[in-house]
Amino acid sequence: MLVETEQQLNSDIIVETITSNNMQSFLAPEIAFFNKPYVVNKNSYYKMLVSLNLNPNIVNTEQYEQIYNIQNLDFKLFTSDLKEIKPSSVIPKSHIINNQNKIFFVYEIPLSLKQEHSINLNFGLSHDFKSLNYKSKGTISLNSKFAKVDNKINLNLVNYLTYYDNKSKQKKWTSECLVEANVDLKFPKFEVNKQYSELGKINLEYIDKNQDIINFNQILIDEIQQIKNNKIFPAVKLSEFKFNNEKDFKIFYSGELKPKLIESQESINLVYLENSFLDEKNKKVLLDKGEVGLFLNPFNWNKNQNIQVTLEIFGENIDIILPIKSYSDFKFIDSIKFEIQEGKNFIYKFTNEFWSILTLLTADEIKEAVKEYEIT
Repeated sequence: MLVETEQQLNSDIIVETITSNNMQSFLAPEIAFFNKPYVVNKNSYYKMLVSLNLNPNIVNTEQYEQIYNIQNLDFKLFTSDLKEIKPSSVIPKSHIINNQNKIFFVYEIPLSLKQEHSINLNFGLSHDFKSLNYKSKGTISLNSKFAKVDNKINLNLVNYLTYYDNKSKQKKWTSECLVEANVDLKFPKFEVNKQYSELGKINLEYIDKNQDIINFNQILIDEIQQIKNNKIFPAVKLSEFKFNNEKDFKIFYSGELKPKLIESQESINLVYLENSFLDEKNKKVLLDKGEVGLFLNPFNWNKNQNIQVTLEIFGENIDIILPIKSYSDFKFIDSIKFEIQEGKNFIYKFTNEFWSILTLLTADEIKEAVKEYEIT
């Protein structure tokens, strides 16, 4: 949104120009912001495109249909503490303002500048028009919507602030969302004495919106297609996967946890494709032997055990707690009762194996196990 003197409107992008008494520029920066970080030389950035257009607080609507030749253009972008952010390519001194053929400057905005979903920038510009020199400066606030409710996330992935709608021929002050992303996190219920190769599923959906204001601009179209491509720059990254109690992990597990994310056509899956095996003698799960999947150790009776997962989703760290149901959560029967049918005698011979597994079984499982020790 370009701030109006008469009305303040909510917007994911806010541009505010500071009024000057000396030849105030009639231009203001339009912004296209792509809310998905990418990595260059181990540093993470957001892509932001800047195009100069007529300031809707200064000019009339009819003036947007005209073409303006700008000379000696000098546009600079700064952080909130006035450190300059250089454009990815050189900005030419001669510039044409044409709403039918917009020119964009590309900037890489460091992820480190983001604080509580917000990035604050400053700009300054000067230029000549009809032998007169104009200047302006102001601020840019990027506040892309990111909402999380339970395991569902909704965010504005691409926001665009333009000051003129070519279709309706009207001035604009507020930014619009061009691409919305919906994320649905799904996880199984975990319990001990079971093996898991599928640890979770992440469903990702992109929704195109307000496509009319793009006005067939190929640069915007290409950038939107690229931001939806998860193979080049993944939308979801696995930052951490661990058990909540490090001391218990060392006691009941041997080796290193190796989960991974795998993308399919329908979803992104959190999987465990390494082997694991329960060594009953030593009461440890070996993380380098056995069958595929993560085996959860039944000998850990800690009632408050869980798996802690941190996912980076579009640059935001999402912490997830996945409870593990241990045998301390099960209710065991105090005694085993047998219904003896008249005329039949039952003799049972229980081995050490039966008594060793007794505490690991539920009531129904115990009744089934007892049958294996009948002597007829």
